[in-house]
Amino acid sequence: MNETVHTFGWYLRQFVKETREQGGAPVICSLTPRKKLNNEDQFQRDSTTHVAWALAIAKETETLFVDLYEIIARRFETLGSEKVDSLYVPTPTEKLHSGWDGAVVNAE
Repeated sequence: MNETVHTFGWYLRQFVKETREQGGAPVICSLTPRKKLNNEDQFQRDSTTHVAWALAIAKETETLFVDLYEIIARRFETLGSEKVDSLYVPTPTEKLHSGWDGAVVNAE
């Protein structure tokens, strides 16, 4: 059995197409950021990966785009690194997976 795996962009385009075919209004959100605060509690942005890809597809398909990456990065800067560290599990060295408290902050 062969399985075809497409790019992130292909799947976003497919989501937009299928949503519109069903009469829906698609919305593309950027991915949430990895934890990257420096010693001055400034978030180290990297908008060259999936963030840029999601934005490009949103523009290409004229789809509403919500930049969760930037929204959350700004929130992290206001909270500071000590508080942000406490939002990630299982340890403050974790950079990707937040715990429940981190999920609440991201959802806000």
